[in-house]
Amino acid sequence: MEWSRQLLTEFVGVLQAARALYLLRRRDIENEMWVDSFERILADSTLGVYHVLETLVTAEGDCQYGMEAAMLIRRLTGFSLHLQSSVFRWPSRPWSETHASGPFSLLRLPELQLLASQDQQMRQLYGPKMVEKAFESQLALLMQSLGFYVIKTRTGERTVDLVCISGDPTSSFTMMLEAKTTKAAYALPTKDERALTEYIAAVQEGLTTSPKLGLVLMVGSAASKTLGSRLRRVETNSGVAVRFCRAQELATLRESVLGPLPLALLKEELLSAPNIVPASFVKNIVRKTNERHAAQETLVRTFLGTSTNLP
Repeated sequence: MEWSRQLLTEFVGVLQAARALYLLRRRDIENEMWVDSFERILADSTLGVYHVLETLVTAEGDCQYGMEAAMLIRRLTGFSLHLQSSVFRWPSRPWSETHASGPFSLLRLPELQLLASQDQQMRQLYGPKMVEKAFESQLALLMQSLGFYVIKTRTGERTVDLVCISGDPTSSFTMMLEAKTTKAAYALPTKDERALTEYIAAVQEGLTTSPKLGLVLMVGSAASKTLGSRLRRVETNSGVAVRFCRAQELATLRESVLGPLPLALLKEELLSAPNIVPASFVKNIVRKTNERHAAQETLVRTFLGTSTNLP
């Protein structure tokens, strides 16, 4: 019967979502990005079971399909609520009461590519007019975590959004970063191309006490087929290297490297890449960074091994 099929479908949803959430919230499975989805499924499925109860069973307990059907519906409704209660006994994100949240508590790398592409979920979460600002803020935090000093400019205008100054003492340079949130692949419209060329010239002239401008990096969801040629034209006119990188590549880079980056290596890889930076540049940086870490670890272990023999 239709009511029993609906009851079974909703209850199976409760069982599946509860099991997944139980494992996720206990940290038996490390995949926090799915928590919100399973919580929504659990809530919707539990409500679906309750809807069957409300439709067929009166407050007095009478059911048009008999007492056995009424007992089944009530038991499954109660068990669904019991499962939901059991799941939420486990805190998904344990939090120290003495911890004061700061800027890096807001860094959410799984959202970066979604923000760049104006994903509907991000528009609902932040509001349609705030997605661009949220994307810029996430990029600023990410670049700071890599070792840059970051200065924000003016959001929403035809100027570069972030000025990033290298904090690596072995590699002194300034990088301009422009955040582009677009549903379609970014193509650098003519007015933006002209404004970017003019702004690069203004920054070059204004950077009298800061490190020399070494690179302009545009970050978005995807590049159009014509973007490469437009970037090369800006590069020729301004005399400064201009690159486009997908937001996901930067998120992957941050997830793949422990600690700050050797910014000289980041600059080297970006400058040696084509104007549309391929995803492989992340692998190159990770490999070279790991090689450096391994060499440093060997050096320190050798030194410590030698020093233990000293009086």
